[in-house]
Amino acid sequence: MVTCRDAASRMSGVDKANRITRHVASLHSIMIPMTAEEYYIQGNQHRRNGDYQAAMNAYMEAIALDPESPAVEALRMLQDIMNYYCKDVYNP
Repeated sequence: MVTCRDAASRMSGVDKANRITRHVASLHSIMIPMTAEEYYIQGNQHRRNGDYQAAMNAYMEAIALDPESPAVEALRMLQDIMNYYCKDVYNP
């Protein structure tokens, strides 16, 4: 029988961090609404993992909660990158 501890010891560090982040985010959203800063941090994590759509969504949530959030600049920069590299996404 494989225990959670055995399974966790087989995962790489990135896999563990991603899994923990997802679990914390799901528990956190059920229990306590996320703050703009938490959405910004979550967006940064998604961006680092290459999930640009999820990053943009997290940044937009942060901006909705706090229009002065650093997510404004992060979203603008990510949109500029997407406009440069993925012209088909915005200009079909």
